[in-house]
Amino acid sequence: MLTRFFCYAKKEYGKPGRRTWLEFSEETLAQAIRDGAEFISTMTFSHKPQQGKPEPIRNGDLVLDLDYAKDPARAVVDALVFIEGLIVLGIDPAVLRIWLSGKKGLHIVIPAAVYGDMEGDALLPLIHKAFVGILLSRIPGRIGTVDMSIYNMGAGRLLRCENIQRSNGRYKVPVSYEELSSLTYDDLEKLTLEKRCLEKTECVLPTPVPKIVELFQEAHKQVHSWDSLMNPTKAVSELERCSYIKYCRENAETLSEEAWFGMVNVLAPLGKRGRDAIHSLSKPYPNYDYVETEMKIKRAVMGNKPHTCATLKGIWDCGRNCGVKSPTVLWRKKDAEKVTAERFVSDEAGLFYITDPDEPDLGREFICSPLEVKAFVRNPQNSSWGRLVSLTDPEGVQHEIQLSMSDLGANGDPWRASLLDHGLSLPPTKFARTKLQEYLLTAQPGKFARKVDKLGWHGEAYVLPDGVIGGRSDEAIILESAVSDDLFNTAGTLEEWQEQIGRYCVGNSRLILAVSFALTGCLLRLLGMEGGGLHLFGDSSCGKTTALKVAGSVCGGNAGKPFLRQWRATDNALESTAALHNDNLLCLDEISQATPKVVSEVAYMLANGQGKGRANRKGNARARKEWVLAFLSSGEKTLSDKISEDFRFDSLAGQMVRVVDVAANAGDGLGIYENLHDFASGRELSDYLSQQSVKFYGTPLRAFLQQLVAAPDVCRKSVSDRINRFREQYCPVDASGQVQRVCARFGLSAAAGEIASELGILPWPGQTSDKAMSQLFSDWIAWRGGIGNVEEDKALERVREYIEMYGETRFGELHDKFQPYNAVGYRYLDNFEVRYFMKVPAFRKELCKGISIKNLLKLLNEKDCLAHNSKGEIKEFKSVRGTTVRGYTLIAEGLSAL
Repeated sequence: MLTRFFCYAKKEYGKPGRRTWLEFSEETLAQAIRDGAEFISTMTFSHKPQQGKPEPIRNGDLVLDLDYAKDPARAVVDALVFIEGLIVLGIDPAVLRIWLSGKKGLHIVIPAAVYGDMEGDALLPLIHKAFVGILLSRIPGRIGTVDMSIYNMGAGRLLRCENIQRSNGRYKVPVSYEELSSLTYDDLEKLTLEKRCLEKTECVLPTPVPKIVELFQEAHKQVHSWDSLMNPTKAVSELERCSYIKYCRENAETLSEEAWFGMVNVLAPLGKRGRDAIHSLSKPYPNYDYVETEMKIKRAVMGNKPHTCATLKGIWDCGRNCGVKSPTVLWRKKDAEKVTAERFVSDEAGLFYITDPDEPDLGREFICSPLEVKAFVRNPQNSSWGRLVSLTDPEGVQHEIQLSMSDLGANGDPWRASLLDHGLSLPPTKFARTKLQEYLLTAQPGKFARKVDKLGWHGEAYVLPDGVIGGRSDEAIILESAVSDDLFNTAGTLEEWQEQIGRYCVGNSRLILAVSFALTGCLLRLLGMEGGGLHLFGDSSCGKTTALKVAGSVCGGNAGKPFLRQWRATDNALESTAALHNDNLLCLDEISQATPKVVSEVAYMLANGQGKGRANRKGNARARKEWVLAFLSSGEKTLSDKISEDFRFDSLAGQMVRVVDVAANAGDGLGIYENLHDFASGRELSDYLSQQSVKFYGTPLRAFLQQLVAAPDVCRKSVSDRINRFREQYCPVDASGQVQRVCARFGLSAAAGEIASELGILPWPGQTSDKAMSQLFSDWIAWRGGIGNVEEDKALERVREYIEMYGETRFGELHDKFQPYNAVGYRYLDNFEVRYFMKVPAFRKELCKGISIKNLLKLLNEKDCLAHNSKGEIKEFKSVRGTTVRGYTLIAEGLSAL
């Protein structure tokens, strides 16, 4: 029996990592699974494929990958159409093997025995690709979800193993044809939530099906005739990388001149290889002329600007996005990979330079200890490029380091120092230093990573210090710098958090608020909402800090340290803290430790999501720190009372809307509690929750994020709909805009809590969050004193108090010779009613604090507090001892009724 080989890989950056090769047998296959294999080659090989060596004989079943990310249900429909077509062609569906991939679609395997391929072929991937195309052309109906890119030469494509969990929490699981054809897509999707095996039934051995064998032979003949035509160019597999070139090859006899010249334009820059390929692709055309083709090639080379993919799509749209500007880049990139692969090799013994490519095992020089370039790295603006390097230190510990291209292009001291700091062993020779730099500069890892400088959402991925949740499978995201004072950890399991903390929130509205609000931080950016906060105020030792600790346990902690920050800091320090909690929760305890100035500025800063503008050393504007977060605060005083401690500051309605004051005392004489859950006192329950919050933390947020990244659009719509329903049900119709904004804040908390409980993350009965938030919102309206505009109410109150306080001392008699030295106007009687005529400058300075003069005059006029002149105007002109004075006349009777 011939020896055969296969390869497997583990996951790195969401995709298959370095391949491990083994001799194929049932024992080695089981060994690979035990070693943690997550991806296995779809074929076996007579020997490992190598550059410059004969192609190995490949054996394997036909694998079909049906994917459609926007609507995976469509892939299932296509699969059923495809299988029904196979049944018509004579295949028994019982011989097929089917897996739900757990993400975008499913995999179908047709055993090789069905189409009579038991000997294998060096070009089997290309034959399989042609075979699939022929099958699709024979089956009625349009099947558009088959991924044709998986049929690669070289080492081939790896597919995920059965019952391996994806980043979205789902598994690749087997299903039967009966299940696929009878279950709804929602029921099929539920099968991927856990591992499963099909029950063993009577085995149906695959046997050759005459019609299928005939179609496979047709594909075999087609590929080998194409191979004989193109072999002189050594470009078969390379050309197949571009769908446009494939289109030109398949339609060579009838290709339009525009499409033909597009092909010439992208292949001509590749030199002799490209020129030979152009002639081979042009020969099937009836009017092919060698001289004319050479002239077109010369014209394309002189133009020196290969067609871009956008230009080619204007001729024929391939429907793909390969991540390059032009197909020419695909082949040039492959050439660069080939050069690097031929000259450098990295294995467990180290990084070596190949001095003799024909004898790679003998002619190689040691450069350094094990090191490999894993990915290209750049920032979200596609600048600051670098390399992500993995190395192994003397103790066998792996490190990943980012090296900037600007450093790599210099003399090498900074990046070498960084590598040596992490344990790289590098000989002190010029050869080792030079070749290491050459390898780092020329390596083509084939993977890309995006470096980011803050936590939270980056596209479809959510970045945490210990990893990334969600995101694109073809791009890793790396946090640029380590997070100091790391509180974003996890401890225990979600079930333990539910049992030790979550269940004690039921019946306690303040704890329900704290936990529900903790989950809103990661929703704000998805919904396009601004940040904001809640401030729990109440007497000392009523449980405010405990509520913050319980909220913090949803998001994280650190070895006995709660997810809690302190108000006692400068606004600059809190700015850095806010950036650290981007798209998350920030808990600030004890507002009494901060100054009124800091509280006043920070309340706006945290909600607005932007730090101070600063200049760099050159005087140019430095990038501001930005964030979107939900923050939870505590203190004995309300926010407005704290700010008012300093007479220079006055709380504004904008602050009260951005940071909502919530009474910590629930009103039952138990502090924040209404239900003690069999504890003897509120203090005992607070002590217990405080202890548990530093033992079990971080898991609820991560479970919630897993659901968000799995279906962000669905979650976004669900949350928006719930907020709207909350507002419609609980917000008074004639409420001011400020009240409506606060209602939306409570509605967001209710939505987050309800969704988390429906997902099994929060151990609460349905409507728990909704009922608690509606009651708290109602209590807030009552405490606030109504549903009107606070700024307007405060402005009217200020005018009334001003007249009560200064009506006799700063308003002199209109015709009195002697006036107060600090007079702001005059007092007089009109039909035995007291009037206060106030000068315009004094009116603006003394009464228009926090409101415009136009709005204040409008309010006073609506409340019948302003007198009008004979023309019906509110501004009057008084003649006082020969001088005309402009002002407004306030009516005492109207003011007293405010």
